[in-house]
Amino acid sequence: MGGGAVEGAVPGPGDPLTAPPGLRLIETLAWDGAAPVREARHLARMARGAARLGWRFDAAAAARALRE
Repeated sequence: MGGGAVEGAVPGPGDPLTAPPGLRLIETLAWDGAAPVREARHLARMARGAARLGWRFDAAAAARALRE
């Protein structure tokens, strides 16, 4: 695991973070062999994380990508 510390003030709820270059948002999920388990919950959590970072997130495109 190659993590790094990000220093600075922690923004409050609703305040977007300033994402350092190269930062990626990763959401893990279970796969039952046919479809993601609790897909809607995972996509909603990823959307919240992206919003917090000030990034756009297309849940429909993400759902399609899971099936490719």
